[in-house]
Amino acid sequence: METKIEIEFKKGGKFVVSLLMDEAPKTCEALLNVLPAEVRFRQARFAGEEFFFRPGMACEVENQVPPQWGDVSFNADPKWNAVCVYYGSTIRNTTPFNLFGKIVSGNLDELTKVGERVWIEGEETAYVKLVA
Repeated sequence: METKIEIEFKKGGKFVVSLLMDEAPKTCEALLNVLPAEVRFRQARFAGEEFFFRPGMACEVENQVPPQWGDVSFNADPKWNAVCVYYGSTIRNTTPFNLFGKIVSGNLDELTKVGERVWIEGEETAYVKLVA
């Protein structure tokens, strides 16, 4: 059975993420242990078009893959400790993070709009939860 989470932005935009339980079991489990959660997404430009939140979890390195549009990864560096969502066409091949999810539902054009909104307007609240 596939495990999924939903990210819903207070200002609009809802996305379902399929968790890669086989490829990144420790990261998925760590995230599931802190859900449901209200989080604050912020813009980052380390890897290009990316927004992130700090989940308050720790996890070792696993499934290190350079990011692509629609990927959801975890930066396991204790200094940064962030869940990162990648959007758009200017994602750089940076130091890979723990790839643990892929957006499978929701309009990817809308994902870009949400990312640009977070970039221009600043920090934004979202709700992250497990979905059946």
